[in-house]
Amino acid sequence: MLDPWVAGAQIGRQLGAWAALSVATRAALLLASDDAAARAFGVQCLVWGAIDGAIVLAGGLGLRRARARGAVGVALLLAWRTEAGGGHGCGVVVQGGFLLVFDAVHAWRLREPAAAARRS
Repeated sequence: MLDPWVAGAQIGRQLGAWAALSVATRAALLLASDDAAARAFGVQCLVWGAIDGAIVLAGGLGLRRARARGAVGVALLLAWRTEAGGGHGCGVVVQGGFLLVFDAVHAWRLREPAAAARRS
């Protein structure tokens, strides 16, 4: 049976690694690119990396938030018809998509221990 405290710590480490990677991506794009779309994508990486880091610090994950983030990214892609808008939209879709999959995988992994505990 999966210990929920161990699982929580593991989830926090994984999300923290994603946050660090997102911030590092922003730094790399800032230094290496003059392309507006790449720089806008980098801004999204920085912002979402900071948000993910705050989630890790707060110790909570929200599936509904991840779903909303993906919808916002698609709306940006469709509505903001500039090179930078495309970069921002893609950045939100990638970051929100990661969180959606991340939350879903961990929710699935934790449902069996929770069901077993209810049966006991």
